[in-house]
Order: sequence, then structure tokens, then C-alpha cells
Amino acid sequence: MKLFIISLLLGLSSARDFSKVRLGCGDCQPQQVHIAFGEKVNDIVVTWSTFDDTVESIVEYGEGVMDQQSKGSSKRFVDGGLLKRSQYIHTVTLRDLKFNTSYVYHVGSVYGWSDQPRI
Repeated sequence: MKLFIISLLLGLSSARDFSKVRLGCGDCQPQQVHIAFGEKVNDIVVTWSTFDDTVESIVEYGEGVMDQQSKGSSKRFVDGGLLKRSQYIHTVTLRDLKFNTSYVYHVGSVYGWSDQPRI
């Protein structure tokens, strides 16, 4: 039983790349990922939020393989509630995408990445 628990713990810790975790970054994991059309019909605007500032906003994407990268910006947003909670809203535009083409992508920074959905 002890061997099983140790194997499980070692497997979980090796599956995660801890070199990309920023010290002092309590919540840099991307949340609430949304896509929308951009200024042109083959532009896609990708938006997400984080609770801590990640300093960079990146989308890695490609046709089956994420071999392209676009960078954007983020702005701090403070809600109007009593607690005045803040979060960072990130925006990146993917320009001149090919029509009738599926893309895989993920969003984030070296401090945390989203899952890999398809556009």
C-alpha cells in the first residue's frame, strides 16, 4: 500500500512542470477563456482572466500542432462590489487565420496554461 501511494505521489508531481510556477503568484492559472470574431472574419480575439498579474498574455496555436504564438495585453479590473475584488483581463488577437481550418490553442504564460481546445 505504501508503495502505491508513493508511486501515485511521484507520478502526480512529475506530471506537472513546476519550473513554470512563479513564486508569489498565488493564482496565475487562466480562467474563463472566451473567443470572439475580431475586426475581420478570419481574426479571432481570445480573452481570459487571472486573479494575479502574469505580466504577459500569450496564445500558442496552430493547425494540429501549436507552432505559432501571439502576444497581447492585460488590464486590471476591479468589480463594483463591496469587496472590490480585482482580476486581470487578458486579450490576444489571432490575425489572418485560414478559413475552414481547425486550430488547437491554449492561453496563458510561463506561470500557467489553459487546456487545449479547438477553434
